[in-house]
Amino acid sequence: FVPGNGLSSYQSNQPYRYGMPAGAVNEIQGAGLASFVCQRLANMKAIFAGSAALRDRTRSFAVVEPEEPEYAGGSAVLAREAKAQCGVSVKVYQYNDDVSSEPTEAAQIADEMAANRDTTVIMLTDPVMVQYMTASAATADYFPEWLYTVLPNSLAREANSTEMKSAMELNPWE
Repeated sequence: FVPGNGLSSYQSNQPYRYGMPAGAVNEIQGAGLASFVCQRLANMKAIFAGSAALRDRTRSFAVVEPEEPEYAGGSAVLAREAKAQCGVSVKVYQYNDDVSSEPTEAAQIADEMAANRDTTVIMLTDPVMVQYMTASAATADYFPEWLYTVLPNSLAREANSTEMKSAMELNPWE
């Protein structure tokens, strides 16, 4: 993704992805996030959630990623490794990585996560999906903790600001 360009640039160049290639990177992200979840978040209250009801709950994890094979894989590694390392279950939500369908899919996913009372949402998504997920969550009156790995500043500004108050950014390669 080219830093400094916003949603319009991403949409006009869709379906092309920018930045580092996917594939093994997704698996590295999944393993890095599993370690972080187990070492820093598992079996603790969701203290960074935006709503008191979720802050009082022990963290339950959900991960969102594209369903396309070239971008998927990180969630499976994350779920497998979190279960093996610390016994934590991670729910997986997938979506079609087509910018035109992402708003509808984000609303459906946010509604399902709210109904499941998932406290911590891990985003292994394209940068635009973060904007749609946070907007949909706010519309659903759902304010979880957000954990993302790559979000250019230009697109972070387009995400829902109330939701982003509960966001954590992690570089899973460090």
